[in-house]
Amino acid sequence: MVPCDMNHDELQRLFKIEYQNVAEFFARCAIIGGAAIVLFGYTGWAASLYWIAGYAVMHIAYFSYLFLAVRNRAPRSRIIATTLLVMLMVSFAWMPIYLLQIQDPALNIPATAAILAFMLFMISRAEKQYDIIAVQVLIVATAAMFIAWRAINQVDELVIKLVVVASEIGVVGYFLQSLLQARKNRLQAEASVKASIETQKMEAIGRLAGGVAHDFNNLLTVILGNLELHDLSPDSRDKAETLEAARLAAERARGTVQQLLTYARRADYSARKADLREIADYCIRLGRPLVTTSINLEKEIPHSELPVLVDKSHLTTAILNLIINAKDAMGDSGTISVIADRLDLKTITEAADGATAGPGTFARVTVRDTGPGIPDEIRARILEPFFTTKEIGKGTGLGLSMVSGFVGQSGGFLQVESSPNGAAFSIALPMIDFPTEESAPGNK
Repeated sequence: MVPCDMNHDELQRLFKIEYQNVAEFFARCAIIGGAAIVLFGYTGWAASLYWIAGYAVMHIAYFSYLFLAVRNRAPRSRIIATTLLVMLMVSFAWMPIYLLQIQDPALNIPATAAILAFMLFMISRAEKQYDIIAVQVLIVATAAMFIAWRAINQVDELVIKLVVVASEIGVVGYFLQSLLQARKNRLQAEASVKASIETQKMEAIGRLAGGVAHDFNNLLTVILGNLELHDLSPDSRDKAETLEAARLAAERARGTVQQLLTYARRADYSARKADLREIADYCIRLGRPLVTTSINLEKEIPHSELPVLVDKSHLTTAILNLIINAKDAMGDSGTISVIADRLDLKTITEAADGATAGPGTFARVTVRDTGPGIPDEIRARILEPFFTTKEIGKGTGLGLSMVSGFVGQSGGFLQVESSPNGAAFSIALPMIDFPTEESAPGNK
């Protein structure tokens, strides 16, 4: 299991701050790169080229780490993330700070602008860690010290020197206060979100209690009624039919309990390396008894390995949920296809829950049915906990919510497609390593 002491949401936040706004990131890099070239042309310093090269290398290292850690292919370590971020900040700031000590306005003015831009960007990050805040303040304080030192050496009046020093101390102090206020605002916002979620959970528990109680009452009625008929019936065939009906009702009750346990224990997650093909094939064997004989259950499984880091039990439950939903959507007849394949995303795509995913390489399992599809009026609600279109006693509305939560916890994403010819739900999980070119084609 990949070690971690940093949660997935915080890693995603760090990744989004630096790299989600692609236009802003490339504009930032273009400005810094252009500045390095102009600086080289003006001074002839090779250090200006070393500056931009070091900055690029640190961005590549920071991007690579966050990209892999978000997808559970690198340790989710706060120490690694913090160290790389500090090195990235220093790789940018050392050149403007160096330029501030040189008696040349053509170098001092852009260097001051660079430090101001650095300050604004650091405030927008709203870091929670005091050690990162300390480094940010130290960088700005160093720049302020060079500005003050250069200024006081150019004037003789003591009052002006004191004003310069006080001004620079004020700038650093205001920057520190702004960082702390941004941190406080972020923590308050996160606390408000958590409080809102807890309120929604309490409301949901009430809805869940009523729905589950009603469902179980109906299922127990079916079980007890069929057992009574079994005792009263003299016909062995009738006895077998009543036992089978009671068994099916008990199986449905067990499935409901499993959904509740999975939903309630979402944090109990034990990821291990697994082959998505084997899990999909196992789910097909488990799913055949759950569908009627008039429904075809087909599979398309590649020969090449699809390695993922996942909790096998949770993934099995998720795929079976999708198979059961497909069966219920079609009614008495149709075809359910379980497809495993490799998905190469070159660009960022939108997941079913509105989050973004990619780029990257994913192992994907898709459950496709030939039913009527998902009506447009409920498309946006299908992932809501406790939302269901099934009759009372036939569903709690936790299935798709559980699938979505599990997939997100695994670092993957859920895709949903729908048309009048059927619906398809795809679970995409990051591949942890890649097959060789010889085994890559997925012959099905």
